[in-house]
Amino acid sequence: MGLFIVSVYMPCRGLSGNSTEFCDCVDQLREIILKYNTDNFILVGGDFNENLGGAHGSRRLNYLRELVNDFDLKLENPGETYLDLRGNECTEIDFFSVQRAVRAIHFKKGRT
Repeated sequence: MGLFIVSVYMPCRGLSGNSTEFCDCVDQLREIILKYNTDNFILVGGDFNENLGGAHGSRRLNYLRELVNDFDLKLENPGETYLDLRGNECTEIDFFSVQRAVRAIHFKKGRT
């Protein structure tokens, strides 16, 4: 098994039609993962332009969570990843998403 790394920069929130464009990008990501996940572990990283830790689900967030669940991905985030120039707003929009199997292999190797 190899490791297939995908870098993403998802469409921003607040633009008209952004939900449709965002879902289209998630669909493209799904196609890429489907193509390569049989022979590779998948790691997706980048700017998702969505607060994945949010309790209420927007259409964008729910659609992305479906993808995460379908491929048994786990979202990893070190904390706040964006601070505006004035220091007024902090968000967590940059994430790594890795298949749970990769995490298990990492921990097993660390113990031996």
